[in-house]
Amino acid sequence: MYTVHFNNGCGLSTTTIPGADAADSVDMTPCTDIGNTLLITKSGINAIISWSAISCSDFENYRVYGSYYYSDPFPSAWNVLGNPTTTSLNDALSSYYVAYKALSVDACGNISAN
Repeated sequence: MYTVHFNNGCGLSTTTIPGADAADSVDMTPCTDIGNTLLITKSGINAIISWSAISCSDFENYRVYGSYYYSDPFPSAWNVLGNPTTTSLNDALSSYYVAYKALSVDACGNISAN
C-alpha cells in the first residue's frame, strides 16, 4: 500500500490514506478586493495610481486596468496597464485613460470583485 502527497501549486495539498484515491480541490476563492482605496496623484509627467494593500495568504499580484470612459463595460472594454506586486503603478499623464481599477489576483489566477 502507498500513500500519495500532492500540492496542486495553488496552495492546496493533501495526503491520501492507504488505498484511497486522491482528489484535487481547486481554489476558487479570490483574495479580498482593495475596496474604495484607489487614489490618483500627479508626479512630474506621470499619474500615480495607488491603493491600500490587501492581506491574503496566496496573494500573487494586483491587476490595474485603465479605460477611456467610466461607463465602458468592465472588463471587456478596459485595458490591463500592469500587474504590480506593490500598491502603485505609474501611467503617463499624456495617456487618454480617465478611469482606473485595481483588483487583486491570487496564486491560482482568481481575481477579486470589482
